[in-house]
Amino acid sequence: MVPTLIEIKSLETTNNAKVKADCTLTSPMFTVEFTQPTKLNLPSYGSATPPAELTCTSSQKTYTKTIKATNLTQLAYQNEAVGQALFGFGLAGIAVSQTQAANRDKSKDVYGYPPLVRIAP
Repeated sequence: MVPTLIEIKSLETTNNAKVKADCTLTSPMFTVEFTQPTKLNLPSYGSATPPAELTCTSSQKTYTKTIKATNLTQLAYQNEAVGQALFGFGLAGIAVSQTQAANRDKSKDVYGYPPLVRIAP
């Protein structure tokens, strides 16, 4: 299971405080009800992880988003390449990260829901 942060981007007050919303996350495999913002430990079914429908209601407004499975291994390599660029390794660091990503055994990739989900109206 991979922790996923559910955040409704547009529901912030002027002092950056998060507004709470009642949410339901539904897929063919599970249903979860919660109050956001929160972190959820969502199940992963590998590359067969089904899309999930997220519905949140706050102040009589309803926000809906479909969350699709993500290749978390590929996402980690992409984030590593960005880190290489930001911390001074530049193009050489990005090239090494991309070479490692291209040469990995993709059958062992980890799939799941993305680590951060934002909803905006």
